[in-house]
Amino acid sequence: MSVKLQPNMTQNARDLRICSDYWAYDNESDYIAHVETVCEKYEISSQLLFETIGQCFAYLDDVRCEYCGCSGQLI
Repeated sequence: MSVKLQPNMTQNARDLRICSDYWAYDNESDYIAHVETVCEKYEISSQLLFETIGQCFAYLDDVRCEYCGCSGQLI
């Protein structure tokens, strides 16, 4: 199971890297520290980070709706 990303049409390669780094969080480390690290790496505020990842469709590659087969977006 892995996270797949689908940027929207207005996002660029940098935005996709930001999303990828954000979703690389491992759930065993400090979440706040992870967010701070991503923000420092790209020299952006946490507000801009969350605006950027909010524009990118993130989903698990092996989870589908049993009725329609669509991927479910991660929140």
